Amino acid sequence: MCWASANTDLDWDTAWNGSQNNTNGAVTGGDIGIIDLPVIQPGEQRIVKIAWMLPNVADYDEMAPDTWHFCLLVRIESPNDEMTFPETTDLPANVANNNNIAWKNVTIIDVNPNQSNNVLSGSVVVGNWSDTPKLYYLELVKDDSESGNPIFEEAEVKLKMGPKLYEAWERGGKIAQELENTTDEKKKIVKGDNVLLDNLAFDPKEFGGLTLTFNFLTEKITDKDRFKYHLIQRDAQTGEIVGGETFIIRKKPRPIFLAEAQDKEADKGEIVTLSAESINEAAVYNWYDMQGNLVYQGKDMTVSADMAKKFKLEVIATTDGFKDYKEVEIKLKPNRIINLTPNPVSNNLEVNYKINEGCSAYLMVINISGNNNAVGNYVIDVNTDTLNIDMSGYPIGVYSVVLVTDGQITDVKELVKN
Repeated sequence: MCWASANTDLDWDTAWNGSQNNTNGAVTGGDIGIIDLPVIQPGEQRIVKIAWMLPNVADYDEMAPDTWHFCLLVRIESPNDEMTFPETTDLPANVANNNNIAWKNVTIIDVNPNQSNNVLSGSVVVGNWSDTPKLYYLELVKDDSESGNPIFEEAEVKLKMGPKLYEAWERGGKIAQELENTTDEKKKIVKGDNVLLDNLAFDPKEFGGLTLTFNFLTEKITDKDRFKYHLIQRDAQTGEIVGGETFIIRKKPRPIFLAEAQDKEADKGEIVTLSAESINEAAVYNWYDMQGNLVYQGKDMTVSADMAKKFKLEVIATTDGFKDYKEVEIKLKPNRIINLTPNPVSNNLEVNYKINEGCSAYLMVINISGNNNAVGNYVIDVNTDTLNIDMSGYPIGVYSVVLVTDGQITDVKELVKN
C-alpha cells in the first residue's frame, strides 16, 4: 500500500513506504496472495482472481487522515518467461522495463449515508523522477467502457493542487482545459471530459500532491451506483504515460433533499434575513456571493440590502457529502411615494417617498380637475425620503403627485387641495 495526504505536499520518500508499518502496526505493504496461472496460449486471454481483504482505513489516519490510496502490483514468475531486465530496488524502473510486472494505483471512494466516516476524496503524488527538468501534463478522463453518466455529470468534482504542483503549473503558464476557476487558484472544478492540467514544468526529482474530491449533486443523480475515473500523467514531449490513478466511486441510495430559500424584497438599507430551509439531517449551510466568495456559514444570514444582489446557497449533508445549490436574490422594492400628509391639504404638504434605485428624481404636482392644469416640479435628493411642498398658492381641486426617477414615472398618488 502506498499513500498520499489530502492536505499537504509530500515528497516521494514520504509518500512511498514500501512494507513499513506505522506506530499502531497497520501494514503499508506486503503480499496479497499467490495463485497458479493456467497455461495461456499465444493471443489468448484469461481472467484470474485473487481474494483481497480491504484494510481498515481508520488504521492509517495518523499517516494520512481522511484519504486512502492503494498501489497494487502483480508479478508473473515463470521459467519460460523471465524478466527482461534484472530487478533492482527501483520499483518504477522494474515496472517500466518488465512486462511481467503490472502496477495499478487505485483509490476507492465509498459514499454511504449510513456511515459517519465517509472518505470523499483521494490524493496522489505526481512529479519528475528524472535528473533533468521535464514537462508533463495530467489528464482526467472517464472510463471508455463505462455506461451511463460520467462522474462529473452527477457530482461536483474538485481538483486541488498542492503547493509544489501549483508551482510547476505556474511555471508552465497555467494552461488548463475543461476546468473552472474558483476563488482559490489552487482549486478547480471539473466541467467536462478530457480535462487537462497542461505544461507542468517540474524540476529534477520534484513532486507535488493532487487531491480529487467528489460531492454528488442531488438534482443530477441517477440510479447509477458505481463510477470509474482516470487520472493519467504523460510526458509532454512524447505523450508517453508515466503514471496514473484510477478512482472508483461507489454511492448508496439515500433520501433526496434540495437547497431551498425564499427570495426577499426590501428597501435600500433595510436589514434582511435570508433563511435556508432545513433538510432535517446534519448539514452545512454555506452562503456565497456571485463571485464565489464564502460570506456566511449557517442557516440564517442577515445582510443589509444596500443594492439588489444575488447569493448562492450551498447545502451539504455531513454524512455523505451530497449537496445542492440554490440561487437566492434580494430585490429592491420599486421607487414609490409612501404617503401624502395631510390629504386633503390646505397649505403645507409632506411627501414621504423611497428611492431605492436611480441617480436623479423629482416630483410633479399636476392639477387634474377642471380646466386649470397648474403644474409644479420639485427636484428631490435620491438619498433623502421626505420633501415639504407649499400648496397654499395652488387652486382648490384634485391633483396627481407623480414621482419621476431617471426620466421614468415610477409612482402616482392622488391629492385633494382644499
